Amino acid sequence: MYGGSGNNQQEDDLYTGYDNQENDFNAPSIEDELQAQSMGTFAKPVLPANGRLGTAMNAVTATRGGEDGARPLTSVRAAGYSSQVRGKLDPLKAVAGQVAFTSVLKKPEQTFEQQCRNDEREVHKALEESAAMSAKGDYSLALERAKEAAKLERNLSKKREEQSSGDQINMDLTFSVCLNLGQEYHNNKLYSDALNVYSSLAKNKQFSHSGTVRLKMGNTYFEQGKFPNAIKMYRMSLDQIPTTSKFMKFKILRNIGLSFIRMGQYQDAVQALDSVVESIPDPVAAFNLLICMHALGDYERIQTAFLKLLGIKGKMDFQEEEEGEDGGIEIALADDGLKKEFRRRKNELHKYILTAARLIAPKVVPGKEIEGYDWVVSHLTSHGFMELASQMDMAKALEFLSQKDFKSAVSCLKGFEKKQEELKASAATNLSFLYFLESDVKNAEKYGKMATDVDRYNALALVNSGNCSFVREDFEEARNMYAEAVNVEADCLEAMYNLGLANKSLGNIQEAYDVFKKVNSMIPESTDVMYQIGDILYIMGRHEEAVKWFEALNTAVPNDPGVLIALGSLHCTLGDEAKALHFYLESHRIYPASMNVISWIGAFYAKSEMYEKAVPYFELATNIKPLEVKWKLMVASCYRRIGAFPLALRKYKEIHKESPDNVECLRYLVHLCNELGSREEVMGYAKKLKKLEKEGGAKASQHQDSVAAHSSPPRQSPLAYNRNPEAFMGDHHQQRPSTSQGRSGGNTPSKLAPQDDDDWGNEELGDDLLPM
Repeated sequence: MYGGSGNNQQEDDLYTGYDNQENDFNAPSIEDELQAQSMGTFAKPVLPANGRLGTAMNAVTATRGGEDGARPLTSVRAAGYSSQVRGKLDPLKAVAGQVAFTSVLKKPEQTFEQQCRNDEREVHKALEESAAMSAKGDYSLALERAKEAAKLERNLSKKREEQSSGDQINMDLTFSVCLNLGQEYHNNKLYSDALNVYSSLAKNKQFSHSGTVRLKMGNTYFEQGKFPNAIKMYRMSLDQIPTTSKFMKFKILRNIGLSFIRMGQYQDAVQALDSVVESIPDPVAAFNLLICMHALGDYERIQTAFLKLLGIKGKMDFQEEEEGEDGGIEIALADDGLKKEFRRRKNELHKYILTAARLIAPKVVPGKEIEGYDWVVSHLTSHGFMELASQMDMAKALEFLSQKDFKSAVSCLKGFEKKQEELKASAATNLSFLYFLESDVKNAEKYGKMATDVDRYNALALVNSGNCSFVREDFEEARNMYAEAVNVEADCLEAMYNLGLANKSLGNIQEAYDVFKKVNSMIPESTDVMYQIGDILYIMGRHEEAVKWFEALNTAVPNDPGVLIALGSLHCTLGDEAKALHFYLESHRIYPASMNVISWIGAFYAKSEMYEKAVPYFELATNIKPLEVKWKLMVASCYRRIGAFPLALRKYKEIHKESPDNVECLRYLVHLCNELGSREEVMGYAKKLKKLEKEGGAKASQHQDSVAAHSSPPRQSPLAYNRNPEAFMGDHHQQRPSTSQGRSGGNTPSKLAPQDDDDWGNEELGDDLLPM
């Protein structure tokens, strides 16, 4: 029964009357109500407010058209009503045997305003994606998304205008989309498109941010190099930016100063930048102000500008909280965004200060470079830049080095031994380099080891240590040092180049070739690397390729005698003696004192029986090395070959006077005097010759054995004369001389008279100097 405060008897009669009429409607119990509610099908019956059930039923029957047309009262059972409990009540689950009806709600159709809001969300999404891609540096995709955002925004505006709701257009969204599109055009270097977009924004009076647009236009003109247009836009932006944006105004003023610097108008730039530096802590403006002072040569004001740059530290909060007892929290927050930004600004300021200090130190005190360094170091120290002051001390030592004042440089660098490890390692590296230049290998190794002990991953220190091992001819250890330096710093060119030299010295020709090819790919303009590649190809027997490299080297360094002689040697090896002679003559023209060039040209002319042309070269060799008898003998032999016997005899006599113990000279004197009929002189020279042969027979035999052992010298580099000029000659110089006999006037030659092959094949002259 329903509870309530009404007439209980009346309610009892009501429900009794209901049961008496065909017993088809029974009052639902509380369990039935709860069960129907749990199934979602219960509806509370509407009962008449007053009267009996019969009155109500008559009313219902009347509305239905009588008893015959009335709906059966049992129809309420389909809604879940029952007078009996059919199962256990379960509010969360359907009763067994009953069917639950669920209502299906149709999604209402979107209104026009909701569609516009959805379209705005799509525009925002495309705009944000464009900005994110631009921040990552993917400007091409950022431009595509910017164009898509602009297209969506235009469609949205057109839709609103068609529905006569143009006043609902989001002008801020339109401005953002267009501004981003112009910026992406700028990032992709499509400057004309960017300027078109910016111009349309600036001319539209509906947008209130025209100052920002003018600033963007000024940046575009600046990047194009149109500095007058950029200054014009910057000044228009400066007038349109509101006074509340003070910081932005000074940034624009800084851009004006930078534009004047690019135009070379330093005085106008000083006026613009000075007001910026006085108002806000801007390291870029302060640094460029100092650059203007340096360009103007105003060294008094340059000191003031440098002090202003140092004073920026006090205006910028770079102090990070020190770790206390709760240092774990600081460590956890060490990489938050704010601290990263602080570090970035601090590093940027230090970079500008150090660059400015290195620039002005040699000139801040005119005519006194070292005092300038001392002035800079003292002010860096007083402003708290201790690390930068130490680096300037290092620069001071390098200044001593550039002035060839090695003693002062060493003393200055030794002062770093008690400083922090990083500076100590740098100083030790420089000291090792200095001692190596002075050929003090012991101290160079000492400081090189000190540098590697402090920092094993110091590539330059490893290179210095490897150089010391290379000088000691411990090429294996040197190669290991260079290889370790390359592993530490893959682009350390010094280590890679020296690694190639070490492999070459060890005979690892292919490895050396691979290293030098790699270095050449990194610095293709290096002539040293080009020479090494050509030299290695020559050693490997790949002469045609070597010729190409040396020809390229000759183009890079024209009129280099060493390159020309290398090309001459290579062409001679290939059998092209005409080209070889051309390059040797060119080398001799540029550097006439090269003995190997002189000897080759003289021997070539003698081999070609052009003795008149050979004489000047052998005489030049005699003047360059007057103490070597072989060149004088070559001159005398040439005279004898062309039939100038008096000249040859006089030359031999001069040689005998200077070197009375020369057996070969005596033999030729005996031979010439015999041919000229000077019997008295023949007897005198023959007597001396026999005496010398008797006394020096054993020594001469040993000497002949030595010459035979060295008659076939190993192949050398085409530029070996740079290391040992006298040892250089190619394989084409090692043939035996001609065996044609000399003139004897028709008489049988004396047994003391030398044969013609002895004339050129004399062990005193050496096989490498003689023609065929």
